[in-house]
Amino acid sequence: MIKNNLFTLDQDLMMCQINLEQRTADDNALDIIYENVKDIKHAHISLSGGVDSQFWLRVCEHFNIPYTASTYLTTWQGAPINTDDFTCAEMTAKKFNSDWNVIEIDIEKFLKSDELRSVAKQYKTDSQQICLHLHYFKKIINENSTFLLGSDAMYLEVKNNIPDLSILNYEVITTSIPYYNFFKSNNIKFIKDVAYLDKKMPSILLDYNLQFIKEHKKHLERNPNASSLPAERLEVKSYIWESILPGTVNTLIKVGGFERLKKYLAMKSGVYNQFDIDYRIPLQQYMTNDPGMPSKKSDMRIVFRNKEILDNYKKKFGNAITKYNSTPIQEYLFDF
Repeated sequence: MIKNNLFTLDQDLMMCQINLEQRTADDNALDIIYENVKDIKHAHISLSGGVDSQFWLRVCEHFNIPYTASTYLTTWQGAPINTDDFTCAEMTAKKFNSDWNVIEIDIEKFLKSDELRSVAKQYKTDSQQICLHLHYFKKIINENSTFLLGSDAMYLEVKNNIPDLSILNYEVITTSIPYYNFFKSNNIKFIKDVAYLDKKMPSILLDYNLQFIKEHKKHLERNPNASSLPAERLEVKSYIWESILPGTVNTLIKVGGFERLKKYLAMKSGVYNQFDIDYRIPLQQYMTNDPGMPSKKSDMRIVFRNKEILDNYKKKFGNAITKYNSTPIQEYLFDF
């Protein structure tokens, strides 16, 4: 069972209960964050370079929490792969004069090793990216630090022409399980999601979405046929974290290491999904019958307490689009 202030997940019953509360005028994000970090004696920040992990670093600076930070640098045949991530992390560490370490990982060697399957089997995931994260954590864990990990915000999005929102769903929950498994088995304290710190945090973040629409006259619109999360979310997410604690190093059009690796393998082979053929599909097949793996079917029952709070935000969202004559954020994906 996984339990925090916002939700309780029972993996055996495949049920997640989400306990929401509406924020009041006196509630703010920094106060809630402080209540959750005030007892941390020493933190370690997994500084990916993204705006989420950057935010954790600013939290530690703001509340004078002693911390160290580290970033992994992946290489393939000696060449750096996650260059955008690494550079943004390096710029952030320099900006705040952080105690920052670099962990170099030969990603070709890792993807072809028994260690990949060992990590997948132990912590119950069929994702190479999550396995890489956990492999990196194994190199840096210590019992004296609370680990702070970046994740995501919450968003108001139009879906199928209807004002809607994204909050905890099946995919988000099952993606988080391997991280819980890892830190629990190693008896390490950690915080992964600012958005899930408290029952009132979702409403605070959704209010920032409304504020974004008011200031920028733009909003998110989700393509229901999209196979991945929309890049447009980055603009809203950056606005939210920057509004709470300013100082973000602009990631602009940051491309992740796995995206670069997929492109490289496709260029060398002439096969668009060469990465999937070589690595993704074999690991998925290996983990298919593992009894500890979360079901691939979205059959988890999600129960909201005070669901009317979410319904109210959907109405506010629709009204804000009309009131401020808001238009969808448009970004285009090009491949050269």
